Amino acid sequence: MYEVILAKDAIKYYKKSDAKMKKMLNECFVNLKENPKNNVNVKRLEGKLEGLYRYRIRDIRVIYEVIDNRVEVHVLDIGNRGDIYK
Repeated sequence: MYEVILAKDAIKYYKKSDAKMKKMLNECFVNLKENPKNNVNVKRLEGKLEGLYRYRIRDIRVIYEVIDNRVEVHVLDIGNRGDIYK
């Protein structure tokens, strides 16, 4: 099982989210702990974000990297679909 670690920007987004979004994010984090690379909502990113993954929650994207040798998932950022990739 992987350990999920949130970066400062991800913590900031989580704290300002409403209860419904926090519940969906918590479910996301549980899924990432179990299997961060294989889920219907997971996609490996390409281009300038190559090597990272995204987890989709409606119009929200969770951008993260998987560090297999330390069994960690680093959540780098959480944001709206239109803004997160910029």
